[in-house]
Amino acid sequence: MNVERKPAQSVQTSSHTFHRIRLWQEILFSLNLTGVFLYWFLSYCQSFGFGEFARLSDLGYYLRSSALRLDDFLHIASADAQFVRYTPRFVASRSASAGADLLIVISALAFAFLMFSLLHAATGPAIRKRFAFATGMIAIFAMPMMYVWLLKISWARGAAYAFWQDFRPAFLGAEIVVAVLLVGISRLRSLSLWTTAPLVMSHCIFWLYFSWPHLYALPQQELLSPRFFMLAFPLSGLIWLLYWQTAHTNQPQPGRDVGRVRLALGALAAIVFLLLAWWPSHAHPIGGNGQLDSLVIELDRSRCFGSCLPYDMTIRGDGDVRFTGWHRYRETEYTNHATLAPEQVSQIVQALNRSRFFALDDRAFDWCFDTPTVSISVTVNGKSKSVGSDSDCFGPKFGRQARFVQAAAEIDSIVGTSRWIQR
Repeated sequence: MNVERKPAQSVQTSSHTFHRIRLWQEILFSLNLTGVFLYWFLSYCQSFGFGEFARLSDLGYYLRSSALRLDDFLHIASADAQFVRYTPRFVASRSASAGADLLIVISALAFAFLMFSLLHAATGPAIRKRFAFATGMIAIFAMPMMYVWLLKISWARGAAYAFWQDFRPAFLGAEIVVAVLLVGISRLRSLSLWTTAPLVMSHCIFWLYFSWPHLYALPQQELLSPRFFMLAFPLSGLIWLLYWQTAHTNQPQPGRDVGRVRLALGALAAIVFLLLAWWPSHAHPIGGNGQLDSLVIELDRSRCFGSCLPYDMTIRGDGDVRFTGWHRYRETEYTNHATLAPEQVSQIVQALNRSRFFALDDRAFDWCFDTPTVSISVTVNGKSKSVGSDSDCFGPKFGRQARFVQAAAEIDSIVGTSRWIQR
């Protein structure tokens, strides 16, 4: 009887081990793909690393504004003392990146849980067997392919040699050819874990050397959280090798999966958090009720290191305009006055509404040094808001900051301030 029980117990133990390995393979695979997506996302949020990706999208603004909103919720001081020559600017404190790291960690874990839920619940045993090979290849090559793709689109024009002459794309191509050959050999004879694991680890170490992230949430403030998800890259490859070998050397019995109800509740919680953390702030339209009697708009352009001509301008809802300017090198001021037509006031309000003025967070804007700035303050129906921005460095062409700078230029054009500026 003891002889008969031992195989049954061995099969049960083998099945339990296999399902535990499969569960870890799904978890690490989800974290690995999340790390790849995070690597792409943060590369487009900054002007560091792969060229000027921040000029291509407005993702950096949304990351910074969401992170600073979390800092405010946690009562983390986000601003330091400002040491600038001509005008005050937002200078992020060292603790400001704490909110960004926390936001990225929780958001990435929520995203990974959504992927895990789909992978775990939507695939039956037969489909899992078919997906086993595909998930392994994706786990091993997703990060290197993302790195090479980012390298290609950021390749400098006029470089000494073409992108395809770089050794990294060629090396990745050679690795893919070797992987295909190893798959063909494995169909003729099984490859041991001691043979494949060193190859996978060498592959991962090589690409981690180049792609190890130096990513920033705020200028000069490096994030630590992406490195945690980068570690899922080699771990996912190794656990897949173990999962693949276990699946071929054992005949596991059907195991108990994670409850679908728990997966659904967890996925719902992840979606709710992602929406709360990343949903843009609501913009209250200026003059939404059509009454502009209480409207006061103040536009200020500051000094800079150069030929900037500073001035202040106040526009009221009845069309009254008061302009005060300063000569660049002589500290003397001069004033002008005008009256706008109701249609012109409406045009100014429309320009501000197109920029979603009341939803802007100027702490998330890009800033340069010794460059001109523009600030706009709006007071209407008891609500007040001030937004300041660099006039030269304003991120992507169609981003939130660029729209604000464009709105300020439209106000100048409608009022006609160019006729008043004196040098």
